[in-house]
Amino acid sequence: MTLLIGYGNPGRGDDGLGPSFAAWAAEQDLAGLEVISDFQLKVEHAMTVADAARVIFVDSSVDGAVGCDLAPLEPSQDFAIDSHRLHPAALLSLAKLMFNATPPAYLLAIHGTDFDMLHDGLSPQAEDNFALAKDRFLGWFHTESLPC
Repeated sequence: MTLLIGYGNPGRGDDGLGPSFAAWAAEQDLAGLEVISDFQLKVEHAMTVADAARVIFVDSSVDGAVGCDLAPLEPSQDFAIDSHRLHPAALLSLAKLMFNATPPAYLLAIHGTDFDMLHDGLSPQAEDNFALAKDRFLGWFHTESLPC
């Protein structure tokens, strides 16, 4: 099973890219895809990650090039583990530590531009990047290659 975890706060504009992407992915009804949407990554997600054959985390990004970036992730203990913020690499490290499982993992970071205002909905630039990310995700999902 491929696990997709889209996370972020839809009430903060483009920070909602992850949950919006998760909703879109769930609607695609792709065989073998389990989708989770949440405001943030949690320690509790480690068990679900450990049970997956591969994992893709989807989040908004203020860094990097316009569009999206899809990159492999490795477990890392270089990130703090707390109840308010958990990096995907730290979550992978927890899955390895607690369940001796390290599924192949990737981060799909979708560039956003509007994070300042409390409002629902994506900026026009984020909508464009979202469309690009959909195509890249589908290419990755079906071929297991990195099209970004």
